[in-house]
Amino acid sequence: MAISKKTREAIYHKYNGHCAYCGRAIAYKDMQVDHLRPRRAYNAEDEGTDDMSNLMPSCRMCNHYKRANTLETFRRYIQEIPKKLRENYIYKVGLAYRNVIEMEKPIVFYFEQLQLPHTGFHCGTCKYDFDLDNVEPCIDCDNGSRWEEKGGGYEE
Repeated sequence: MAISKKTREAIYHKYNGHCAYCGRAIAYKDMQVDHLRPRRAYNAEDEGTDDMSNLMPSCRMCNHYKRANTLETFRRYIQEIPKKLRENYIYKVGLAYRNVIEMEKPIVFYFEQLQLPHTGFHCGTCKYDFDLDNVEPCIDCDNGSRWEEKGGGYEE
């Protein structure tokens, strides 16, 4: 698919020069255009289109890792990374020497985070704003703190 310069620029500015998936800033020249819903899918009704709502700015890493998969398959692949790493001997050595810190957390893509309603909660320890009404222990820091309401007490 050939993309005009005007369309490419609009895609780049869709998320202010950030990858729609990981959220890292990307230079315009390095941006790759990804189909949120793949052009070719197992079921014809799942196929995506070339319209602007289906075109996402992506860094090379995310575009290559997502390939022609659906968003949910991509999310699952990322969620499986810690399990795959735990099988690696060098990773186990890094854990033993506390040179590696595990921080499993739900996979919420950058473009999804921008669409979430602000709930006014953050972690009581690391102050990470997850912007979800979540009362489970914070998984972004390793001490099991709870989400607390901004400016006040704990939410349990």
